[in-house]
Amino acid sequence: MSIQVKGIGIIGTGIQGTAIVQKMMADGIDVHVYDHIESEMAKSIELGAKEHFSLKQIMDATDIIFLIL
Repeated sequence: MSIQVKGIGIIGTGIQGTAIVQKMMADGIDVHVYDHIESEMAKSIELGAKEHFSLKQIMDATDIIFLIL
């Protein structure tokens, strides 16, 4: 049995959050990111993550969210 998810969200894309995004993207996971400092999301977006500009947006777009604070 496999579980289908819309995507995985990462809130907090500093050094640690970006490293997690990079690993997930390399594994082919659909990753969504949010950070209250928009410039912190730049590296994750370059890697192919989908950016969101509010907590509601990322909550609506994903089934699982990790907080890296």
